[in-house]
Amino acid sequence: MREIEKVLEDAGLSPKEAKVYLAMLESGAASIVDVATKTGLNRTTLYPVVERMLQNKLIFKSTKHKSGRFVAEKPEKLLARAKAVEVNLEQNMSVLKALQRHTDATAQIRYFEGPEAYKVLYEDSLLQPATSEVLAFMSVKNIWKYLPEEFSADYVQRRAKRNILARVIAINSPEARDLVKSAAREMRSIRLVPAYSSFPTDMQIYGNTLGLLSYEDNFFSVIIESAKIVQMQRAAFELMWEGAKKYQQDLPYYIYPNEIIL
Repeated sequence: MREIEKVLEDAGLSPKEAKVYLAMLESGAASIVDVATKTGLNRTTLYPVVERMLQNKLIFKSTKHKSGRFVAEKPEKLLARAKAVEVNLEQNMSVLKALQRHTDATAQIRYFEGPEAYKVLYEDSLLQPATSEVLAFMSVKNIWKYLPEEFSADYVQRRAKRNILARVIAINSPEARDLVKSAAREMRSIRLVPAYSSFPTDMQIYGNTLGLLSYEDNFFSVIIESAKIVQMQRAAFELMWEGAKKYQQDLPYYIYPNEIIL
């Protein structure tokens, strides 16, 4: 139950509102006493919570039962509400970004460590406008040993849905060649570099952000926001992207079918 409460909290409900909403959803029509019994919350505490939820149209008073009973709005309405908030934020993103204070002298650096450190970086790369682009250096070899395939598939699907393109420079390996085969349908252009190259970490470049990800040795990711650092790394990427053409031309034709976008 705690997991679904967390989902509701992520959608904007307070912890108490999440508990009350689920209690009413399960009951069909519930009184304050019913909700107090189900949630363990004090009735005195519940009254202002219920009143706030009525105002926010998360619940409504029942007309089919005796007075003093409340009904939770349909979960679909919560989803619609969350989508409306996202749309509103996107429409006002230019204003918010204009208000954000930047200093060229100081880079914003975030560090994450642990088995799921990769998620922070990948999720951050999706917080871009549609039709933007992610540039990536990837070692790829043995990647599924560290990165769950189901997460990767979900990420690619969401990236494509947001119409965010990806250009990838990857070390030639069976795993990288598999990415080449799926490139067109996954909105990805990929160029391979010789296997003797070494990418000890993966790197992503998007917006004014540089992300570094280490799969081995204390699994960690670093996210750096700096226009000047990113400008330099973009230049390095473009040089290698162009340089990979010669190596690419020497590869067997079947590795790069005609439909791949290059």
